[in-house]
Amino acid sequence: MGQLRFCLFFGIFLGFTLGSCKHEPGDFSSLETVCFERDILPLFENSCNTSGCHDADAAKGGYVLTDYNSVLKSVVPFYAEKSISYTVLTKKGNGLMPPHQALLQNDRNLIRVWIDQGAVNDTCPISSEDFGDDDQDGILNFNDNCINTPNPDQSDVDGDGIGDLCDDGDKDGFLDILDNCPDLYNPGQEDEDGDGTGNACDTDYQPDGITGICFERDILPVFKSSCGIAGCHDKETAQGDYVLTDYSSIIARNFVPGNPGQTKIYKVMTAPLNEDEHMPPLPKPSLTSTQTANIYNWILNGGKNENCGEIKCKPEQASFTEFILPIIQNNCRGCHSGDKPTGDIKLINYQDIAAIAANGKLQGVIKNLYGIKMPPDFNLPDCEIQKIDTWIGEGFKEN
Repeated sequence: MGQLRFCLFFGIFLGFTLGSCKHEPGDFSSLETVCFERDILPLFENSCNTSGCHDADAAKGGYVLTDYNSVLKSVVPFYAEKSISYTVLTKKGNGLMPPHQALLQNDRNLIRVWIDQGAVNDTCPISSEDFGDDDQDGILNFNDNCINTPNPDQSDVDGDGIGDLCDDGDKDGFLDILDNCPDLYNPGQEDEDGDGTGNACDTDYQPDGITGICFERDILPVFKSSCGIAGCHDKETAQGDYVLTDYSSIIARNFVPGNPGQTKIYKVMTAPLNEDEHMPPLPKPSLTSTQTANIYNWILNGGKNENCGEIKCKPEQASFTEFILPIIQNNCRGCHSGDKPTGDIKLINYQDIAAIAANGKLQGVIKNLYGIKMPPDFNLPDCEIQKIDTWIGEGFKEN
């Protein structure tokens, strides 16, 4: 069917061109619509926007031919003979593009007809499957912004070309219309203050008992444990020229006080897991939603170097889930996770942590009883040590 379409198309086209020698805009309304994405962009991709020519980096002659908007800058809609992206394809000798091998006549004809039809960015079916209606909502597949989800109204609030009923922009498993942080990866959907906005993106959210997010107490331990470690962003390794071990180095590059969305360290820690820029990199665990929320609020409030002191200590509050696990996550997990955890000791879940609590090693290293101090670069606050003591003394329960 595709071959027949092109034969009919070019038969009509050649009949038109042979019957007229004037280079004037013709009436192509009787011809099948030429579509940019399906018919034209592949021609430019294969012949023009290659490395060193008209890609974004080289941009020879000031022209980039990588997408519709860039191609349109070299086009005069309805006038192929006045469009630089067409005339260079038909030149004789010097100036012919591509310079080493001219496009086939049929390809040049296709570009001309697309321009003379108005050079629009139409959506067109590519195969017979596109003419189907898989979700039976009355919208053909090629024009349906949710092919497998019935959505006859085609609602697309954010204008990204994906319908609201199938749009999961942050790839966390929750559709944007149901996601309490639609632009931020938060598969847990935690919302401790119950205001409908997830902890990870709630500027008003503060963890229980904390009246403010302070750098020394709440932020620096997370960076030291999860980022500023050997082989990553300590001073010796400094991957990507980022050092994340102290205040001055953390705010030194691409840090925008008051704007987490423009701050590099925040953007990479909230990038989808399947993207290369996500930090910490797999297989190390991502920061928790509480850690991410704290860093977000700290940056939002100016990213200041403050030390608020400890919260009033209540060592009797020592449940594993609410108190002990966050202490380990903030101070230990960065080194004790992944494929090669320090000392071959993983501290990811209850079983991991309970094991070293049972043999005495946890208390030993946090109190530096064996000449091996953990965390290696700073001491845990006394209150956190007291809570660990209480939890272990009560039988290190999973509570």
